[in-house]
Amino acid sequence: MGRRASPWPAILPRPEQVLGARWLSLFRAAPRPVQQALRNVWASIAPGGTLLITVPSLARLDPHLAATDFWRWPPGGLAELLGRVGMPARVAGYGNVLAGVAALWGLSVEDLSAQELDVNDPCFPLVACAYAAKPA
Repeated sequence: MGRRASPWPAILPRPEQVLGARWLSLFRAAPRPVQQALRNVWASIAPGGTLLITVPSLARLDPHLAATDFWRWPPGGLAELLGRVGMPARVAGYGNVLAGVAALWGLSVEDLSAQELDVNDPCFPLVACAYAAKPA
């Protein structure tokens, strides 16, 4: 069998040549083979580029999508996942118990003070975030 032609038109650069920085937010719509999806995203980052990832650590289950809601990671779980796909990343959790309860109740950021939101409690992360820089 012959080699398949690239789906990219010759006039457009390939994604791995142009993506310098991207923000990736993974949540319940993430594909099931999440490791392969992350490998593909990492491959699309140009040398010297960066990738920012956010994932929920705490969130309400959608009653209509509960059977397909698989993706919640504490910071340690996100670090483990990224390590498995060979992505060197710094991972941290952000949030606190009050922000978590407010999010579960459907309150907005305006319902809490900046002082309440500025508290970061590693025992109650609302989101886990990762920063990965691809070597030049």
